[in-house]
Amino acid sequence: MNQYDLLLTVGIIAALAVVAALLRIVLRGRAVTLPYERIERLCTPAERSFLGVLEQIFASEYRIFGKLRLADIICPCKGLSRSERSSAFNRIVGKPVDFAVCDLSTLEIIGVVELDDSSHGGSVRQRRDEFLDAALSAADVSVVHFRAQKAYVLAEVRQRVLQAFRLSDSSGGTQAA
Repeated sequence: MNQYDLLLTVGIIAALAVVAALLRIVLRGRAVTLPYERIERLCTPAERSFLGVLEQIFASEYRIFGKLRLADIICPCKGLSRSERSSAFNRIVGKPVDFAVCDLSTLEIIGVVELDDSSHGGSVRQRRDEFLDAALSAADVSVVHFRAQKAYVLAEVRQRVLQAFRLSDSSGGTQAA
């Protein structure tokens, strides 16, 4: 490389550095616009109501989390190829569950509770629910479904959850909500 080529290379690098610095100065004042907007509520009114029922029944024994991704609860098995693992993960990453019941101190997942409202009557939603149930079952995570309604008998909800999750009843509450 001769002296001319070296000077030309240094000159190009210096010019690029000046352009980059100018771009940073110009763009620094501009706000970056991202395509997002706020979601007003995490839960539908029916889900919020049922969360209150679950909290009333289990608050002293379990922690209830709402709107978790299925991928926060289960993951693809070890030993899959990269392609199989990616495909399996993509099938669960965008699917939420309504509620996860967890151990109060360790946050170990005890099971999943799904609240089925009128939207669960459609064939697309039924296939989604069947996949969700099968995926949870494959990962040995219990799931129980409740039909959305205006009021719930706490003792019945408690009994169904405990039975579905194979837990023993230590209290036996019988209130209605």
